[in-house]
Amino acid sequence: MRTRFSISTRAYVNFLLALLGVGVALLILEIGLRLTRDSPEPGVALHVTCGDCPYLYELNPAHPDVRDREERQDDSVERLQSTINVMVLGDSVAYGVGVQFEDAFPQRLEYLLTTQYGDVAVLNAAVSGYTPYNQLHQYVSRDRDTPVDIVVVAFSMNDIVDPELHWNYTEDAIENIPFEAYPNLRYHEEHVVPILEARREEREQGGTELGRLVRSAVNVTNITDQEASYAVVDGRRWSTYITGEDTISIEVLTDYDSSEWVWLRGMYDRLAEEVASVGARLVIVVLPLAYQIDAEYPFLPQKQFARYCEERSLTCLDLLPAFRARGGESLFLGERLGYTDIWHLSDKGHAIVASELHAFLEDDDLIGRR
Repeated sequence: MRTRFSISTRAYVNFLLALLGVGVALLILEIGLRLTRDSPEPGVALHVTCGDCPYLYELNPAHPDVRDREERQDDSVERLQSTINVMVLGDSVAYGVGVQFEDAFPQRLEYLLTTQYGDVAVLNAAVSGYTPYNQLHQYVSRDRDTPVDIVVVAFSMNDIVDPELHWNYTEDAIENIPFEAYPNLRYHEEHVVPILEARREEREQGGTELGRLVRSAVNVTNITDQEASYAVVDGRRWSTYITGEDTISIEVLTDYDSSEWVWLRGMYDRLAEEVASVGARLVIVVLPLAYQIDAEYPFLPQKQFARYCEERSLTCLDLLPAFRARGGESLFLGERLGYTDIWHLSDKGHAIVASELHAFLEDDDLIGRR
């Protein structure tokens, strides 16, 4: 039996289809506007490979955002003989992805210190995607001779993910990656290589920056839909993914003997030695993920950081208590392009980091040491 539609019913269906089409078009337009807003010159990569440099890639001086940031840091560089000099190493969180340059916590910290002490320079040396491997070699080969009193390294939970999945920012492929750059070489061979092979097959379908970012957003959505990205504890389901490229679990950081922790200790041990060799002081800042704000969240790498810092007599700041007490998930960027950004901080989040770090440096008697 055929279903007969009246003219009014057909018109209604056509109207709904048209409305759906407009909604899809507006969504595509919104994605395009957001992406082009962050990349005002399409085709200019934010990062470039750097030949034989041990840190493998760096910010592209031809990119307008990089030019703007470097120009605005010139004043800080000129004041390197100031009373207090601070350098910040880190990834996209410390770099300030998603916020204006002056709102990132290194710049906010400089403002707080300058207001109080007058003559202060805080240099933001963070680069999106950098892991402790890049940060170590960037400092040793490029930044160690910069006259600073304090080196702050900001640790994000995704700093121990496989580099070949994470280093997707450069114009050219990063080749000949040293073995020591992999937190877990066995995991790379068994889990990551198949993902890379699938990516190569897709590469011909969209090599533009827009295409890459859209696929990245879709990939994050897929990750958050996968059961491997969650764990059940006492009947409650908890998020455990720490990157948008893979389902690797935060649980690897709760095991002090995991390959990732052994690797991380090695990187930070070497960085601490290099910083101390020039008379500076290393401060490790541990940033939480948005889903850790829940007071009952069961997986806390912060406990292992406390153990590591005590064993090595290192100065470390755990920001999870402050985040839980002062704003919850509003400290993160949240919903972006259809997925929840659990990594990058909002303006409010950066303000909290700067305020807590400022107070921590004072309480630990690190301010004014020269």
